[in-house]
Amino acid sequence: MATKEGIFLPHSEEYDDILSKIFHGGAAGSQPGAIVQPRTEDDIRHALKMASSTGMKICVRGGGHSGHCSAPGAMMLDLSRYMNAVTWNGKDRVAVAQGGAIVGDVLRCLAQHDSTISVGVYGTPGMGLVLQGGIGYLTRSCGLTLDAIEEIRAVRVSDGASIVCSADHPKGDAFALLRGAAPFLAIATEITLRPILQQSLHVMRAMYSLESIGLLIAESETLPHACSCSLVLGVPPSGSSVPVAMMYAVGATKDAEASLEHIEATHASKIMAGPWHSRAPGLSQCPLFELPCLSDGQVPPAPAAPKDRHSRPSTCVYSLLFPSDTLAVSTDLLDRALKHVPNESCTIALQHCGGAVANVTPSATAFAGRQVEWSMVITAIWDPSDTRAGEIAQQWAKDCFMSMEHLACGLYIVERHPEQPDIYQRELKLAFGENLPRIKRLREAWDPHHVLLSSL
Repeated sequence: MATKEGIFLPHSEEYDDILSKIFHGGAAGSQPGAIVQPRTEDDIRHALKMASSTGMKICVRGGGHSGHCSAPGAMMLDLSRYMNAVTWNGKDRVAVAQGGAIVGDVLRCLAQHDSTISVGVYGTPGMGLVLQGGIGYLTRSCGLTLDAIEEIRAVRVSDGASIVCSADHPKGDAFALLRGAAPFLAIATEITLRPILQQSLHVMRAMYSLESIGLLIAESETLPHACSCSLVLGVPPSGSSVPVAMMYAVGATKDAEASLEHIEATHASKIMAGPWHSRAPGLSQCPLFELPCLSDGQVPPAPAAPKDRHSRPSTCVYSLLFPSDTLAVSTDLLDRALKHVPNESCTIALQHCGGAVANVTPSATAFAGRQVEWSMVITAIWDPSDTRAGEIAQQWAKDCFMSMEHLACGLYIVERHPEQPDIYQRELKLAFGENLPRIKRLREAWDPHHVLLSSL
């Protein structure tokens, strides 16, 4: 039943409807103890008192892409319903996004002012992605999304106080550590972002055999920072059962385009399908970062999500960061993983980083993996009704992670696995490095009773 306005309990129609709108299948199918849709920070403070009186943990739902935005028995703060605005401050030329906004809305707001920011490859994730990293096509030239944050407003769990911090007013370690570890520390309600000038992007996609991965990785690492050359590895949606590699190259300047043309010409004899060229006026218009059909380069429409929120496809995702000169000589590990891929929905993505990411020192934010050249995202997907298929897919993803972990220089903490304590502790150390003790100290000061679900 629904109780007070904006508070929903299990077995109500509103409760199921709210959960059914969550993107992440596991989170959509979970059973939180209560859902609160706050309109203001005062509503959040009221929710904190409710959680304290009932002993509930609190998780925060922004874009709904994270498996940690909902959990059995927890109180879910759903910021997406009312605290989702994005506004443009013309005087300071910055965008201000509430905690429930999605990056696509940020891009649309900025585009009206010939501006953009470096964000991930999809428009639907929320501010959790922004606050924990943000890796995309402009990362090499502009840095992580969190590097564009000018100010953060958040509600502290211990006393409900509103904290506002920035480079000019860092509030001790708060501004540094909220950029990279916010979900572990507080409830972020507002993020101010400094944009860059929007540029037209040249996108080139082509399909290669797995034998070309090493050459493509090595060549990509020599590109100027105005280029990114990412890869998606897996089985294309065209009836073939043979895994392939899609190169997804983006250039934002004429020199960058020339570099991409050089790569295309150098490896032309190895292209299985494509190349497909497109011009995008901004990040929102780039082709999908997914494997296309070999015949025409088109990505098939995604099937409609099942109406039953418990029937959504299940996912298991691991993420690792690698320095340069590492993956190009370790392609045997990738080849082995892909030859045992459990189904055509399982993929390994290599997002090209480097460049401007290293311009920020590891201690300036919580994101410690500043030497990253590649962000690897291992994704396993399966039908939740097939228990055995789920076991096989999850084991495949875990085996991929375990086989590559020793080469990593960091980890993208958006994907984490607290249900596996041995792996989780290693994930935290990889993600935060020497910043971890600082984060733990701030966590004890701001959330001493560990009300926030994200644990350290």
